Amino acid sequence: MRLSDAALLLVGSRRAILAVWRDRWALVVGALLVLSASLARNYDGHDLVREWTVFTHGFAASIVNAFLMYALMAFVPVPQREGRRSPFWSGFLSFLGVFWMTAPMAWLYGIPWEYMLPAESAVLANIWTLVLVAIWRLWLIVRVFSVMFNVGWVRPLIFVLFVSNAVAIVAMYTLPMPLIDIMGGLRHPPEQLVLTRFYTFGVMHTFLAIPFTLVAMLIALGTFKPPDVEWPPTARASAPVGVLTIACLAIAGWLIAALWAQPPVRRKMEVEWAVAEQRYDDAAGFLLAHPPREFPPVWDLPPRRKGYIDNAETRAPVFAILAAIEARGEIPDWIAYAYGRKLLYSSSHSLDIIAANIREGDEERIRWVMTLEQLATMCRVLEPVAARLDGRESGWYLEARKNLDDLLAEGFGGQSTTETAPPPG
Repeated sequence: MRLSDAALLLVGSRRAILAVWRDRWALVVGALLVLSASLARNYDGHDLVREWTVFTHGFAASIVNAFLMYALMAFVPVPQREGRRSPFWSGFLSFLGVFWMTAPMAWLYGIPWEYMLPAESAVLANIWTLVLVAIWRLWLIVRVFSVMFNVGWVRPLIFVLFVSNAVAIVAMYTLPMPLIDIMGGLRHPPEQLVLTRFYTFGVMHTFLAIPFTLVAMLIALGTFKPPDVEWPPTARASAPVGVLTIACLAIAGWLIAALWAQPPVRRKMEVEWAVAEQRYDDAAGFLLAHPPREFPPVWDLPPRRKGYIDNAETRAPVFAILAAIEARGEIPDWIAYAYGRKLLYSSSHSLDIIAANIREGDEERIRWVMTLEQLATMCRVLEPVAARLDGRESGWYLEARKNLDDLLAEGFGGQSTTETAPPPG
């Protein structure tokens, strides 16, 4: 396997595919490239020391995906000339080597869009990078199967799409992005709204595609006539020094990039771990000890919403962090802006509930969605940064202040408490 083979493989060259398929060194080089791709994905998002398991994700996902795709393609036995039978596992290892050699595509994930573009544009750039790599990889894997099995592109495309959809559904169920947030009309900041809409679009179209790809796969299995092909035997070639060198240089390059990106990531993770462990004083101290430029430029400060129910209890950690910061002095504007907007977006429906129940005199339900102390704190935190809010956010802020004034005027919260009660039936 030559350096040109590794490069031409990425554009679907038949000669390169055959060369990489029969070279067992592809597994070694491919493993190094997968490691470099894991670095590209995670060098600016995870603590690579304390979260070292992220390096295993690329290997686990690629082995599972490659096995499922290859197993479907090899389900119909391919006859060999002169009565020889191609061993399943030998063919799978050859395909896995080719599959791993496509890892350089994932280097595109390492482009630090967050440092180059505004938050919303950076999210969009990351999404389109993901789409580009996904389409490129889909086309290339279909091309590999078409070459190696000597078939057209339709059957490989059906099987690859089916496996990709099935894996995507499993992955989407594990992502912390509740579908009900969009279906229920809940609000998100602009940069999160872009991601949530893309997620919802992907979920809906993936579920819609599964029945069609399943039917197409069954038809393909029933009608496919296996061709008469003979794969090239695996070769015991000498070590491909050029390709190994490029793979090692790629790992070194992403490690150098990590030296630049890891300090902000580790500061971010210190805050997130402190909040997850309910050490709000520690989180507050860490936020106050560093200016915003020392954290990642696109960061949703913890805690993140994990479900679609927002009430006084689910917002309590945010107010606990703000209380811990206020106990040390004035809240910096960047923290007030970040947490104030987080509260506004999570409280937009609660403000409507408060307004409706002020008229009905239902203090219990008001306290369930937001206590008087929480509402007063939110207004106080947002007041210094109100001029930075956009039109929609500013409207919610004014609504919150009106709710607070109405509650005080009506005498609500005389026995105000941070305890929450279940919503009345």
